Amino acid sequence: VRHFSSNYLVLDFETTNLDTGDARNPENKIVLACWWYKNKLHSIRGNEYEQQELVKAIEQCDVLVAQNVKFELQWLHRCGLDTTHLVVYDTQIAEYCIAGNRRLALDLGSIDKRYGGDGKEPLVDKLIKGGVCPSEIPESMLLARCNKDVMDTRNIFLKQRDILLGTSLMNVVWTRCQLTPVLADIELNGMCLDGDRVRHRMAENIENLNRVTLELREIMGDINPNSSVQMSEFMYDVLGFKEVRDWKGNPVRTPGGARKADIATISALIPINETQKRFLKLKLEQSKYEAERKTLEKMYKCVEEDGGILYANFNQTVARTHRLTSSGTKHKIQFQNMARAFKPLFCARDPDYEVGEAVGILVGAFVIDRKSNHKGPN
Repeated sequence: VRHFSSNYLVLDFETTNLDTGDARNPENKIVLACWWYKNKLHSIRGNEYEQQELVKAIEQCDVLVAQNVKFELQWLHRCGLDTTHLVVYDTQIAEYCIAGNRRLALDLGSIDKRYGGDGKEPLVDKLIKGGVCPSEIPESMLLARCNKDVMDTRNIFLKQRDILLGTSLMNVVWTRCQLTPVLADIELNGMCLDGDRVRHRMAENIENLNRVTLELREIMGDINPNSSVQMSEFMYDVLGFKEVRDWKGNPVRTPGGARKADIATISALIPINETQKRFLKLKLEQSKYEAERKTLEKMYKCVEEDGGILYANFNQTVARTHRLTSSGTKHKIQFQNMARAFKPLFCARDPDYEVGEAVGILVGAFVIDRKSNHKGPN
């Protein structure tokens, strides 16, 4: 089986540290590459245009091993390597799976100590964590650190493999690892927003929010909607809403005993007359448009400042439930939590293609070429 092949390569990069070494930042570069292959340590002090020996070795190996391999994959892409065909093993993902529901530290130093090592080399580790760029660290010190990281990663890989061998968890680890090159590619390319659609949706949102706010003002008068005291007095004393109660029949209030007027409480109120129904409808609409506005403002800024290419990071080792999560980068929009209503605002980069959604045994996005009717992944 290829996953158990002895023809594996263990890799670690040291890069400049803008945006924590993100390969998407064109100002970053590789400082040092170290790898273990065929019972020997190798290294190249040079940028991504000087890694031909490494690229050739990776093309010959069966499995690429690294701690947080997505980082290495994105830098290998900048080295000119097609990473889509690679079989990878991530020691961080494997440890996350082995840990299960236990909240164990997943950095290389902590994992290494759990497998009998002595953790990260302290001096260089403190320098890098303190903001010193690896390019400014003496070559001998950086090389020693990088070589140690490679050998520690190899040791962890072999011991994890012994633990996983013959268990159903091995399939989970390898499946998640093989998703990593896909996620790395999505992160590098981002998703494309349609500028015209975003602007239209933004104008529509402003119009709807203004309309709802004016209608609410007709009902509420001079009540300050940001004052929980004024809102609770208006809702319960003027409109006559009954407070939400718990299963014991007690009113649900703040820790200080005040009547609640937050949107979660408002959505749970039961209207019994037309005025209450209208207030509740408008208040929930207002909350919906306000929440939508926050995302639309970020999308609008992305369109105006960055050509509509939206980036985010995928996290494979964060959620306790072991689901995939994401975190936004510059514009702070998470891919996995985006409301379905925003999907129509995305488009293909090429105007001759359209983005669609297929639902069936497999669920995913596809792109249709209008001219040739060719279908391919987006």
